[in-house]
Amino acid sequence: MPLRPRSTGASGSPGPQATFTAAGAAVVSVPNDRTLGGPARVTVSPDARVYTAEVLDGDKVVRRITATYKEEKGAGKTASRVGRGLLYGASGGFRGSVQEVKDSFEMETMDSNGATSKTRVEVPGAGKSKVASRQEQANDVFDSLNGRFMVIFYRAKEAALAAKAQNVSASAAFNPDSKAVALIDQFGANDKDLNASTISK
Repeated sequence: MPLRPRSTGASGSPGPQATFTAAGAAVVSVPNDRTLGGPARVTVSPDARVYTAEVLDGDKVVRRITATYKEEKGAGKTASRVGRGLLYGASGGFRGSVQEVKDSFEMETMDSNGATSKTRVEVPGAGKSKVASRQEQANDVFDSLNGRFMVIFYRAKEAALAAKAQNVSASAAFNPDSKAVALIDQFGANDKDLNASTISK
């Protein structure tokens, strides 16, 4: 699979390595990836809150996908007890209701014609019944194209952290935000469960 910072295969050949800009952003090259639809470069902002994949045709960018971490200060979902689980409804609620803050990523996609679309991407199981199993929550993400993009961004972040740990030149300014990293890590929590048929749908 692309973007694994650890060694792959019996030969032990290393995965893609991150390089760093003067401002501290990490840049990871991605081979011809089925989800992205071609070779790409993924840029992770110095604070790891913004992830951008640029799909390339030679030197030309033919598609750009950007995920931006959104911190929902003070927002929450009202919880209602249904059976033995909790179901989360609209934000606001009533006094004394159980509140749960849900941060998310805002995904923006731009095609070669300049047309853009935006959507909100939540972590596995967000806003759903807490009765749902971990695997059901994982499937919600991995069956979604945007969810698979988020796994690619997660792996790029892992490659950047691995490079920083090796004291790569110019990595000092790469200083990930702990909340943003914790959230995107949830997209990679079930990475080991992925297989070729799942990731290439």
